Amino acid sequence: MPDLTRYPIPYGDASVSFDVPSANLMGVYAPHDVAPLPDLDAALSEALSHPIGGPSLEDMVRGARSVLLVVDDNTRPTPTDRLLPPLLDRLNAAGIPDEAIELLIALGTHRPMT
Repeated sequence: MPDLTRYPIPYGDASVSFDVPSANLMGVYAPHDVAPLPDLDAALSEALSHPIGGPSLEDMVRGARSVLLVVDDNTRPTPTDRLLPPLLDRLNAAGIPDEAIELLIALGTHRPMT
């Protein structure tokens, strides 16, 4: 019998476990705990103005007729209610009117929204 490693995963209010042959396991990866940003608005403004390895938001949308924003659903901890207003303001300032902006809520593996 192969050497197995057992892994529990949360499932509702309980957990389920599964076994993985140790020879098949590359690693177990999980996010690291990080401290909250001291000023989310300033960090967002900086990220939109100076993204890593790319142009600013305004440069990205220059000449665009429409913009599609993909956001996660409300079951995720993303502070969408704090992120979207400054993003929409920047798009408007870049010449993209509200009528030309659409949101797509990414459901991932969730059931369809009701």
